Amino acid sequence: MSKNFQKYSDSELHLFVKNNENRSKAYEAIFDRYSNFAIAFIRAISKDEDLAKEIFQETFVRLYNQLLEKNELVIPGMITTISRNLFYNVKRNAKDKVDIESIDINSWDSNLLENKELIDLILNAVEFLDEKYRTIFILRELNGYSFKEIAEIESISLANAKLRATRAKRKLIKILKPYILDLERNLE
Repeated sequence: MSKNFQKYSDSELHLFVKNNENRSKAYEAIFDRYSNFAIAFIRAISKDEDLAKEIFQETFVRLYNQLLEKNELVIPGMITTISRNLFYNVKRNAKDKVDIESIDINSWDSNLLENKELIDLILNAVEFLDEKYRTIFILRELNGYSFKEIAEIESISLANAKLRATRAKRKLIKILKPYILDLERNLE
């Protein structure tokens, strides 16, 4: 008779994996518990479905190794750290290539183009935030996590999660202010 591993806490599952006690079932329970969280976070930072799938797979391989090596860890925090670092590695090593022939500007709706430009502008501005603010912003605004969930994932207090979210928004406004002023001048 197999155990229902979903009833165990993260710490208990971690011990099962580390001590080789039903390792595969315990790891499967961790994967089931956090796979949706992981892919949502990775999609939000990568904005590329194929890249997100690649990073997702590597994230869980590295998480497994961390579970074997470390005595204590916060699993969602480790997932965000691993996936974020993998994304930055890919981004740093990638060369931007744009196939100009494949772009058909005439088929774009102007409102769609403006909204896409605004979204791209905001997402690009997010890249200029310090890592601690960027992660909070992505978890809160793009993935819809509560402050309580963010505090747990990042291993910070609830008050600190709220403070970082507020600071992230203020910093984004400061980054985007010149573009917004320019946009307002063009509309006049």
